[in-house]
Amino acid sequence: MATFFNGDVKIFDGKDKEHKELIQVNNLHEDKIEDVLYLKSDLLQGNKFLVSCSGEPSPDLKVSLVSQKSNDVRVVCQVDAETAEALGGWNSLAINPIETEMFASSSKNFVKNKAPVGEAESNKLGSI
Repeated sequence: MATFFNGDVKIFDGKDKEHKELIQVNNLHEDKIEDVLYLKSDLLQGNKFLVSCSGEPSPDLKVSLVSQKSNDVRVVCQVDAETAEALGGWNSLAINPIETEMFASSSKNFVKNKAPVGEAESNKLGSI
């Protein structure tokens, strides 16, 4: 189980009603975190991952590898700054119920602009 406040994240074991704190990560995001997913990937050797997102003024989407042995959370990938700015950040995350190694993200700030005159309209949305 994971909780978040501002740019910080705490991961708890969730095994019993005590919910022992396992890891605390300070300043994972520069500003307020909007949503997190804490998941285990069977396809990636059973590793646990934390997916986190934030919106404006410091938009970011990060995938971090969680190591409980070393009480460590290491960012393994994140969306480039240009894309994050263009989408206005993200406000929600969800696991794909059919393919659990995939997740979906959405941005309440994304506005699809019309193509300039003479250019073909893109059918692409702001997905990563």
